[in-house]
Amino acid sequence: MKATRLTHYFIILVAFLLRAVSLAKQSLWRDEIDVIRYSDTPLAQRLAELFVPEHNGPLYYLLIGGWRFFIGDSEFSLRFPSVVFGTLTVALGVSLSHRLGYSKRVSTLVAMLIASSPYLIWYNQEAKMYSLLTALILGAFIAYYQALNYSPRPDSNIFSYYKYWAIFVLLTSLSFYLHILSPLMLPVYITIAVIHHNQLRRRWRIWLFSMILLTLPYLPLLIWQFAVVYQTQDTGHSFYPLFTQTILLFQTYSAGLLKPIVPIPIVLFGFLFLAGLTLSPANSEKKQKLSLLYWLIIPILGIYWISLRTPIFEPRYVIYTVPPFYILVALGTEQVRKHSKYIAMFCISLLLLFNLISVQQQQYHILKADFRQTAIHIKQKNKELAIPKTVIMMQMPYLTQTLEYYYQPEQVTWLEGIWTNDGKSESAVAVELADITNCVSGMWLVVSEEKLWDERGLTRAWFNQHAILLDEEQYSGVQVYYYQFENPTQFTLTTSPKPYKNYLPLVISPNNCN
Repeated sequence: MKATRLTHYFIILVAFLLRAVSLAKQSLWRDEIDVIRYSDTPLAQRLAELFVPEHNGPLYYLLIGGWRFFIGDSEFSLRFPSVVFGTLTVALGVSLSHRLGYSKRVSTLVAMLIASSPYLIWYNQEAKMYSLLTALILGAFIAYYQALNYSPRPDSNIFSYYKYWAIFVLLTSLSFYLHILSPLMLPVYITIAVIHHNQLRRRWRIWLFSMILLTLPYLPLLIWQFAVVYQTQDTGHSFYPLFTQTILLFQTYSAGLLKPIVPIPIVLFGFLFLAGLTLSPANSEKKQKLSLLYWLIIPILGIYWISLRTPIFEPRYVIYTVPPFYILVALGTEQVRKHSKYIAMFCISLLLLFNLISVQQQQYHILKADFRQTAIHIKQKNKELAIPKTVIMMQMPYLTQTLEYYYQPEQVTWLEGIWTNDGKSESAVAVELADITNCVSGMWLVVSEEKLWDERGLTRAWFNQHAILLDEEQYSGVQVYYYQFENPTQFTLTTSPKPYKNYLPLVISPNNCN
């Protein structure tokens, strides 16, 4: 027992190191900058946003605001809470395996899979709510399962029983305000109660009372979420058929964000998952396996159902379904071990090896839009080219604050790139760009996610036609150009671009020749 506990502690330590060592390797991307943005709003506004339509994750912005006040805004400090909650997920995975009645060996395998998961590590290194969301739902599931299957000991009191229901209600309620799709766990809890109908028969009053308590904090969200689900709208997400959606999730859960060169880890995960689900299931384990299976598939089916009207699928939105997947894989490894412990050892060793390779590839290849190097490049070239005034046009404008995070404290005149995806003609774009750049001798054009704003590339085409390209560089997800105008027209700006309506206003300084 002591040796097993020490092993688990060691795995948790390794999990922390895998997440913390390269925490600042990737540049912050726009969703992480949004965390700064929204948590900078006044406290009263942040509290009000808990009930504002289409605000996803307002509770996280509220929590991270307090963290930033004491710790600061460095990449490491912004992402460190996710490391802590990601490491906690390993311990919770061990706890759940134990409470489901599985062996110490299975618990250890679960710990190793969660600790080395390239998919979980990626989001455990991101300043977003997904790490905390996974830990909360995992904790809520443990409390719920324990409450349903509670067996009082002779020395236990009534508090020992009710505390599990209280923890379940509290953690589940908090998860509602962390992510819009966390309520997809509600049908999971109902289904599990049906599976455990014998236990539910004895505890139906407290179960029903807990479910009613869950509806109270959820009602303010349900009012606008119900309307969103039943309104067809452009969410910026592509629609994925259920089969494609399932394949994407299985691939990311097995191999992380990067598709492996060889399909060995995907095939091996698939084999062990099926083995854990089907091979020689003992009667006493059927309910546990069904509970894990429904936890895995019901949220996926739920997000597909929503996407039939409003496409909203992203693999990270159901990241909380990863733990049951890994537990079933660990059970499959245990089933293989019953036939041959050497094959089982080979399988788990191979999985861990591929996990670590994938983690290394994710951490040491720049995958996010690299605005850090973009800012460094602009600063260096400003000195080399002796540019007296820095003017930067962002394409797309929503990314202005991402570059500004790295460019501070330098003084910059920020300009918005023109929205052309509304069918705007080339001549109309030309008039607007001539107006915006009317008294600029030289400027930077920073392009990222261009198709979301200027799919036809009309802005770059206009610059190439009307200005001289003096510098060009490309980084991961970002292209940087410096253009010089030979004869800038000397008159003041008559129109200025408007901030994109769906986002917070950007700080725009129009060019004025005076």
